[in-house]
Amino acid sequence: MTPRPPTRTEAALLLAFVTVLSFVTTAVALVVLVVKPGNFLSVLPLLIAFYGVTAILFFTRREAIGGQDPAPPVVMGPADLAKAHGAARRRLATLRAEYAAFESDAVQVLRLPALVDVSVPSTARFVEDLAAALVLDAATPRSVAALREYTSAVDRARRSWVAAREAARRIRDTTLAPGEHAAVRRVLRLLDLAADNDNEAERRLAYTRALDELTKLSGSGTLNVPPAAMATLAARAQGESR
Repeated sequence: MTPRPPTRTEAALLLAFVTVLSFVTTAVALVVLVVKPGNFLSVLPLLIAFYGVTAILFFTRREAIGGQDPAPPVVMGPADLAKAHGAARRRLATLRAEYAAFESDAVQVLRLPALVDVSVPSTARFVEDLAAALVLDAATPRSVAALREYTSAVDRARRSWVAAREAARRIRDTTLAPGEHAAVRRVLRLLDLAADNDNEAERRLAYTRALDELTKLSGSGTLNVPPAAMATLAARAQGESR
């Protein structure tokens, strides 16, 4: 079995002991040389051996001086675990609500199409991180290690979401062909017209035309329009919501 390396405290005590012993040995050697100068050659091998051992101890233990003593294990009671778990679940719920709101908003999807395109690395990473957090969300953590794994997954999903949005804002619709740009602009104009129109018939007609255009874009593979956005537009075309 591999021996345990010394802790910072143990290494410091060893170094202090060797330092004191070196002073004592040096003092004894000086006394011998003063009292009996002719015995220098008999003392020299002792000094060489001692300082050789001291050097070996120092260089083999010096890395431990910069180490740390083992941290005491974190102990959390059931109430503390439940509180921390609840806070993490609320953060995940907020993230899911933001993502759901985006997927339901056709305007946002058209302005940030990269955020629904999993071929974009940042979007794919977010989708994977969110899925990992949701898997862990299905169980209640019973230990500090399980809680740490869950909170880390939630925080990682949040960071991925922020990074994916920033990347989508930079990309915008630059991956679309000129004809696809024109189709997206038509849909956005129709949605703006519907949002600002108080005439029920005209508003529903604008939503219907926008839905038809989006269906074509989605069917051709130009855009990956989430079903939630299509469902929202279909409901508005039927006059169920605005």
